Amino acid sequence: MTAQKTIFLIFMLPLLSWSQLSQPRDIDFVKSFIAPFKTQDVKAISAYINFPLDRPYPIENIIDSTDFIKRFDEVFNKELIEEITSSSPEENWTKMGYQGIMLHHGSLWLDPYDKKLISVNRENQKTKQLEAQYTETYRASLHPSLRIFKTAILSMETKQFKIVIDRLEDGSYRFASWRRLKKMTQKPDVVILEGQKDFEGSGGNHFYTFRHKTYTYICHVYVLGFKNIPAELQILKGETLFHSEIASSIDY
Repeated sequence: MTAQKTIFLIFMLPLLSWSQLSQPRDIDFVKSFIAPFKTQDVKAISAYINFPLDRPYPIENIIDSTDFIKRFDEVFNKELIEEITSSSPEENWTKMGYQGIMLHHGSLWLDPYDKKLISVNRENQKTKQLEAQYTETYRASLHPSLRIFKTAILSMETKQFKIVIDRLEDGSYRFASWRRLKKMTQKPDVVILEGQKDFEGSGGNHFYTFRHKTYTYICHVYVLGFKNIPAELQILKGETLFHSEIASSIDY
């Protein structure tokens, strides 16, 4: 997981202060971002990307500019490029307070301070095909008892554990974990069903909660505000924190 990965949901937008672009520095930045799309200069576009660029899990992230140039059409298809190049900085781009600048209703977001792309929220057909392909590869990497699910949500590792969370057909979430040295094709040590997802504020931070007998497992995913801490596992016994570990890696 990387810091720039921020999914802005439409129902959160009323919580943010917003205004059409009026500051010259913001308008100039958006114009400079649009320009290489008009000339189809993929190398110039890559200068606006903070690598690695996160892709929907379980698709592999784009690791650098060379990888981005090869996989450009995964992120920007013809329709999105047209949406960008035909847009007016003053009329179609909106500054949402400290959250960034968005195109239309959130097709993509820019960081006006770091002068980088924050996120692309338009999923094209190629991405959908890759998601299906990678999901089947991911499914085969799991123990047979875990291979039935609707959507792969995330995988993370802590000092002691490997953890995966999937969404089932009924919309609930499933937690599975192994000791770190085990393979995921082995039977998991812990499986908990009927989990739920909740958000913390409007910045994208969220957490998954799973309850088993007197224990509660909480997986926190930190998008904003926790430098070098991408995620955290907390285990409560009753109301008392029993165990916690910071994730060494996460993909979602």
